Amino acid sequence: MTLPRPLSCSSTRITTSSPRTARSIRGGEWYPDFAPRDGDIVASEHWGETGFAHTDLDQQLRQHGIEHIILAGLTAPGCVEGTGRWALELGYSVTLAKDATAAFTSEWTHAAVELNGPLYAEVLTTADVTARIKY
Repeated sequence: MTLPRPLSCSSTRITTSSPRTARSIRGGEWYPDFAPRDGDIVASEHWGETGFAHTDLDQQLRQHGIEHIILAGLTAPGCVEGTGRWALELGYSVTLAKDATAAFTSEWTHAAVELNGPLYAEVLTTADVTARIKY
């Protein structure tokens, strides 16, 4: 039997802005519950299918000593999967919160989370993720 490994958690929350979630020249806004808080670091805006391409996300994570990222959001087969795959290529450990990730259809969500997710991430429920976080 393999015991679940604990996830270490930095006190620094880093998030990326995108035209769909943050105020930008295209008029997007942060969803209020996910808006940056005092002390949060916001990586530069991304426009593609990953939070890493043409942004400072990798630099921000490395500056803060973060080696493990936890992904959630939408769309699962787009930005979430793209960011997870890129993170793996850059050497990060990746966890995907499967019940906090969605797509436009249940079939797309299933494919992105259950079939593709294990290729780049440890796929867990949010309850499992939070139970394994150590501060």
